[in-house]
Amino acid sequence: MRIYNNLTAIIAGLLGLLCISVQPAYTQTLSQQPVSLSTVPRGATVANPFWQHLVIDLVKNPSAGNVITIPLPTGASVADIDGDGSVLDEISLDGETGRDPGYRATTGSTSASIRILSTTGGKAGPVHVQFPIVTASVPGVASATYGPVTFTNGGEKTIPAGTLTITYVAANGLQLVPPTRLFIDGVADTTTNVQGDRYPEAATALLATALPQLVRDDLGTRTANRFLDLGIPYGNGDDTDDLTFRFWWSKTDTLAVVNTTTATAALDAALGTHARAAEAQSAIFAFDVSGLATGTWYLYMTSPLTGTFPLVRSRGVIVRHQPVVLSVAAALGGDPDWLDSGRLLDFDTGTNGLVPAARDALALTVSVVDYNDSAKVRMFYSASANLDTTVITTTGTAPSRSITGLTGASHVDSTIILTEGADSTISWRVGVSDTSFVTAGDYYVYAVVTDGSALAIGRSDTLYHVRHSPFLGLDTREDAALNTGGVEPDRYYTITWNQDYGIDGDFDRDTAGSTISLYYSDDDGFDVPDGVAALTAAAADTARDTHAIVTGLSVDTDGQAENQYRWDLWTYRNPDDDGVPIAGVAYTLYGVIGSGSTSRLVRWEDGAGAARSLSFQHDPHVTIEAPLAAVSVDGRRSFGVSWEAADIDDNASIWVFLTPAAEGLTIGERSTWAQLEAGAVNLWAGTSDDGSLATGRAERENTSA
Repeated sequence: MRIYNNLTAIIAGLLGLLCISVQPAYTQTLSQQPVSLSTVPRGATVANPFWQHLVIDLVKNPSAGNVITIPLPTGASVADIDGDGSVLDEISLDGETGRDPGYRATTGSTSASIRILSTTGGKAGPVHVQFPIVTASVPGVASATYGPVTFTNGGEKTIPAGTLTITYVAANGLQLVPPTRLFIDGVADTTTNVQGDRYPEAATALLATALPQLVRDDLGTRTANRFLDLGIPYGNGDDTDDLTFRFWWSKTDTLAVVNTTTATAALDAALGTHARAAEAQSAIFAFDVSGLATGTWYLYMTSPLTGTFPLVRSRGVIVRHQPVVLSVAAALGGDPDWLDSGRLLDFDTGTNGLVPAARDALALTVSVVDYNDSAKVRMFYSASANLDTTVITTTGTAPSRSITGLTGASHVDSTIILTEGADSTISWRVGVSDTSFVTAGDYYVYAVVTDGSALAIGRSDTLYHVRHSPFLGLDTREDAALNTGGVEPDRYYTITWNQDYGIDGDFDRDTAGSTISLYYSDDDGFDVPDGVAALTAAAADTARDTHAIVTGLSVDTDGQAENQYRWDLWTYRNPDDDGVPIAGVAYTLYGVIGSGSTSRLVRWEDGAGAARSLSFQHDPHVTIEAPLAAVSVDGRRSFGVSWEAADIDDNASIWVFLTPAAEGLTIGERSTWAQLEAGAVNLWAGTSDDGSLATGRAERENTSA
């Protein structure tokens, strides 16, 4: 039994030892935040210091007067930024809400050893010790350690030297945050888009993690000179607004100093300003690289706290600046459009419409970018939708190539070469003359570009339907009132289409044999331009006051002098009823132009779409043609009297009277029957046998006696 009792006691003792050995040993810790600050550049100076952010996590509540001493590593010391011989005001302290250990003072600190004092005591928790450092250009060691860190609080154990190590590297050997694959160093160089206007194309995270917080500003316990010099808003209760990182480009991949002399500010493509991002945020950017020269560039990151030291360097980004066609003949809608030399088809719908809705020419816009050259642009049209750079024809060799053509396409204007950055439009007129016009068809517009070396091509999304409807443009005139008789008769009225449009008053670009017919009607409401059938039907109906004036005038006999018709109102008779225009009726003139397949109706208007009118009065008219002077006669001789007379809507009677010369002068050249009777004492009726009215007889129009 004694043996077993001793065995039980031994087992119990071993279990007790085992229980003691597995109890956790809680102790304070020392760390760097972020860890990457433990990689330190050689050669940091007061003018350009590096930065350290130590965190000591206490496990015992400190008492007022407790002191922590932190010896700095070999080769590093606290920077005396203001040069006053003391580093007390260079060290910033902070705690965390709810766990403030009360460390407020840096009394007794030197450049080689930091001494911090809890002035109030407080709770166990982290103490953030933040300060600038200078480092030796040649530290003599590859790495060095902080510590040992000692505590006057008996409950805290010394943190042995070697717990936290810093590693010295060349100034270009830092990498504070790892980049994402788009920028990570060591991966093969990447390229921008062809035109080289931005990289990456869309805003993307540059770094694998959020930007680090080099400054702790929870309680804002104790500021430092570095914060004041840089304008860092320390102590405002916001722990995310203390530090802003900036980004730079350089063509050198080994920069040790990043500033405006050695690098170029990286521009945020969204804002057009120097790209910058605040601590704790994701650096999400697309950079505007349009101003960078072609070649390989490297992205760098800096912060105010760490001066000109490059904190991040990217892989190479190859910037290209080849000419690129961004858009060609961009239309508001995505549907096809119609260009009609005859200005009949509606530009948007292709249906027959009024002239203002049609277009025979178009200002083609082109948007081209070439950020390092003034590229040259030529415009073409083609029925093919698939032309590419392989069918561009050129002359010369790089860097002096010139565009001569595009196989499968025609020049919009072979005399015009646009310059990128200076020109953006070219006029495309589909019918210049009867001998120079774009063949009717359906076309895409192409822009072909070269900077002397590279070639680029772009095509319009819009398909353009080119057509050549017949055109007739009656000259705009005021309303006219004509009197076919009276003292000064209007025998002729000239209908013209040669003044407002000149030689192009009529044309049918791609159809030979087209003709023009002219009509007048008391109806001004025939549909323009589609009322040809209705008009011609009305002209054939004797019950309608619509009549053809002339038909079959040639469009092909082209010249300004031919673009008119002289209407002889004395000889004209309606072809349908042998009548003439009715006096007092307001008539509208119409023109019909076309061939057998396509015809259009035009109306004589005021230029604003309102019909003009032509009205008639048919007074009788007579003019003596012979004799033209007084004659002396005796009874043995005869003489002839001739005249021109007209009364187009009646068969007028004509009487011839002779008066003595003296009385004739008193009566005047023109008179009325009443005036003649009253003014002449001796009247001789020339159209009688004996000179008396009793035996007189009337002659009719256009006869002589």
